[in-house]
Amino acid sequence: MKKTLFLLLITALITSCSTSPNRVIKYMTNDGCGISVDINKFGDAKIVSHKYSEKEQCFVIKFNKDLKTIGNTAFYRCYSIVDFVIPPSVTNIGVGAFAQCVNLYSIEIPENVTTIGEKAFADCKSLSFVKLDKAYIGNNAFANCNAIEAIEINCAKFGNHFQKKPNLRFVTLGDNVTSIDYAAFMGCVSLTEVAIGNGVEYIGDCAFQYCESLESISIPDNVTSIGKEAFSGCKSLESVATGNGVQTISNEAFSYCESLKHVIIGNGVQTIGDEAFSSCYLLESVNIPDNVTSIGKKAFDMCSLKNITIGNGVQTIGAGAFSWCKSLKNVTIGNGVQTIGDEAFSWCDSLENVNIPDNVTSIGKKAFYGCSLLASTAIGNGVQTIGAGAFSGCESLKSVTIGNGVQTIGSKAFCLCTALESINIPDNVTSIGFEAFSSCTSLANVTIGNGVQTIEGWAFSGCKSLEGIDIPKNVTSISGDAFRDCKSLKRINYCK
Repeated sequence: MKKTLFLLLITALITSCSTSPNRVIKYMTNDGCGISVDINKFGDAKIVSHKYSEKEQCFVIKFNKDLKTIGNTAFYRCYSIVDFVIPPSVTNIGVGAFAQCVNLYSIEIPENVTTIGEKAFADCKSLSFVKLDKAYIGNNAFANCNAIEAIEINCAKFGNHFQKKPNLRFVTLGDNVTSIDYAAFMGCVSLTEVAIGNGVEYIGDCAFQYCESLESISIPDNVTSIGKEAFSGCKSLESVATGNGVQTISNEAFSYCESLKHVIIGNGVQTIGDEAFSSCYLLESVNIPDNVTSIGKKAFDMCSLKNITIGNGVQTIGAGAFSWCKSLKNVTIGNGVQTIGDEAFSWCDSLENVNIPDNVTSIGKKAFYGCSLLASTAIGNGVQTIGAGAFSGCESLKSVTIGNGVQTIGSKAFCLCTALESINIPDNVTSIGFEAFSSCTSLANVTIGNGVQTIEGWAFSGCKSLEGIDIPKNVTSISGDAFRDCKSLKRINYCK
């Protein structure tokens, strides 16, 4: 019995004499010399010893109790430190604690740290690796740490402390991260790999803007919104996959991603913002799911899309949404679309045919302007307005079916459609706009519906193949030069 008690006592003594990692700071220097330390910069913990350990091949500072605080400027301008181990018990790193430790290479912030003070690591010009967990980060905490190459972050929020880090190549965001803040990594021109954790719900405006070396990005299902210009100007970005949780792709989110070829839009997306993929010059294909209700202005302007299917949930195709997509050959417009915006498909030089479904009520100004290979179009019965210049300059357009719901044909709507041979204007149309069919040099047959009341000036001017026309009895106004330069016109019949 006595022997057992003796052994237990010895074991307790040995245990009590061993140093807890919470009471030890370890560091290495590039000159083999220790640093001078202010003993008053560690809260209520006091230094017991400070010496080099042959066993551990580093300097060791021991304290009389668990270390909670590394105080303001505790290691300020300790130029020789190259590596540093912070005790796991530390909760607070003070203002400027490691500022201007110009040779400090890597730092791992323990998970218990809740606060990193202002300029804590400012001007640590050799700092290459940073690992953060849970801490609040003060202003300019990592200012001028331009050598950072890799970051692991597991803080719920971490601000934009790592923007414009020219050598940052790898970013890993843990599952505790809930948002990527405004301009978080903007201008990190060397960034090539980003792993986004499953906890992220929001990618902020300009978060990865001008990350010119980033080649691919996968956005997990927990993300609900991609902010404005989030990936704008990522010139090397080739592929994007958005998770099914994403609801909004904001304005200019992927604009000027000049190498972008492949985009997978998740089924949860409802809004594709203005210029979201504008000037993605190499983008050849994209799926637009049925959940999408709105395609913003110039959303896919100046892309290389060849075929596009617009889902049945889309209600609005914004102004210029697909303008200058010069490789676009085929468009399928979903049955839910109500509005085709101004210049939505203008200058789509390769577009050959398009059918506009019955749900569409309005075709905007210059919607298909300059689609020089467009050969045929059928306008659904729900369309009420064909906007000014809607099909102007469609030089190959031979066949047009105008739906029975159309009431207004805007000015220059079919101007310079030089291949158009015949047109039937239905009875619901009340007005034929200024120069609506001007310079349709092949137009030989025109049927004007009984509902037409006004034929504006120059409406059929320059229709050199037109030989005869019947004017319905309801027409009350024919403006000047409506049939000017119709050199083959031999017969005009006013119906009574």
